[in-house]
Amino acid sequence: MILGTAIVPASAGQNLNCRMKLGGSYQTTGYRYHNVMSTDGSNLYGASASAAAAAISIGEGVGASLDFTMHIRNVTNATIRKLLHFYGAYMLNTGPSLALISGAGTNDNMGGLTGIRFMMSSGNIASGTFRLYGIRKQ
Repeated sequence: MILGTAIVPASAGQNLNCRMKLGGSYQTTGYRYHNVMSTDGSNLYGASASAAAAAISIGEGVGASLDFTMHIRNVTNATIRKLLHFYGAYMLNTGPSLALISGAGTNDNMGGLTGIRFMMSSGNIASGTFRLYGIRKQ
């Protein structure tokens, strides 16, 4: 499980992208994702069947930040695709407005998951905290 807290992009209007390291290499193609964003008064949907990373939207403008929880299953099994799912909330500076986001992603390649990388769709992550927690096998 990964927790992201107060993630702020260096420039407005960016997505937080997630890339998987499968079998020793970070994958830069072959991602599929779906996400749903509900804000005060509107609903948005995002998806891709062929992307460079799984994307989580972050709000526009100064004061925008994202908190999320992400789960990834079967990380050591090299014969099945890794599925990640996430949910979280972010604040839009305009309004201000609260947004709820949830979604899922995968990569078309297989292999043991040996790393995960977060980056903005453009620019840097200005601030925030990422925490990785292991969940004991039951």
